[in-house]
Formats: sequence, C-alpha cells, structure tokens
Amino acid sequence: MPSLLVRILLFMSSYAPLLLITAVKYHAKHPHLALTLTGLALVSVLALKLFLSSAAKLGSSSITVEQISAKDTEGMSYIVTYLIPFLDLKLEEPASAIALFFLFAVVGILYVNSNMIYINPTINLLGYHLFEIETSSKKREALLTKRGYIERGSVIQGISLGNLVVLEK
Repeated sequence: MPSLLVRILLFMSSYAPLLLITAVKYHAKHPHLALTLTGLALVSVLALKLFLSSAAKLGSSSITVEQISAKDTEGMSYIVTYLIPFLDLKLEEPASAIALFFLFAVVGILYVNSNMIYINPTINLLGYHLFEIETSSKKREALLTKRGYIERGSVIQGISLGNLVVLEK
C-alpha cells in the first residue's frame, strides 16, 4: 500500500470536483471558504498530476495480463457524497459545519485505510482508466492506464505504486 501521504493526496484529489462544486455553491455567502476550497482542489489535482508523472519515470517490469475487468464504474460510488452541496447546509450554523467536517473526516479515514484509494473520479478525468487484472503469476492487482481497453494476454510495462497497484508506463 502506498505511503500515508500518497493515500491522503489520492483522497483529496478524489474530492477535488466536489470541492469546486461546493465553492461555486457557497461563493456568494462565504467567499473566503470558496477561495480556500478552490485552492485545495487545484493543489490536490496538481499534486496528483506531479505524483503520476513522477511515478511514470520509475523503473518498470513486464506484466502479462491473464484476466482483466474494468473498474471505471466504481467511481459512481462517489455520487452520494457529491450530492452534499445540494442539501443546502447552513455553514454559518456551527452544528452544520461541524457535522459536515465529521462526515468528511469519516469518509477520509475509510478511504485512506481501504482499497478505495484508486477509485478516484479525478484520475478518470485526467484520462486514466482503472482495471483489475490477474497476472501470469496469479496475482490480482489494480491497474491504472491511459488505455481504455486491454486484451487478455497483453504484456504491459508496469510500475508498482504500492501493494497490489500498478501504473502502466
């Protein structure tokens, strides 16, 4: 599994679109909050791009894909949390702001400590696709790739991003 810092980066970047939606929704009443959320979204997306481009320069190994299944649709699991800005929360009420903070904290802890860290709509928006593959050594891994389709039997050049996750070079 990647380092804690990388998992937090992936969590923050996964919610960058939500942060931007929330910033647009609340910019009239809370301009400082909107500016902060926009900054967080931009920094997290830029950090993600830097991480992926840095990782792509690491050494790779050949991987033979024996089985493959697309996992891009897993990103739809985010749809529920993306509805939060439309609930018309009153952020000026301390109880609402604290409850929202705790909701994001719980989601963040679950996300960072689970295998959901690669199910990330921002990664998809950057042109990557998520697959689950089984290699010729019978190892199951998540594969991040720019390709939308990979055939069984393909040999790819993969870079390990941590336990059971590979980035195609």
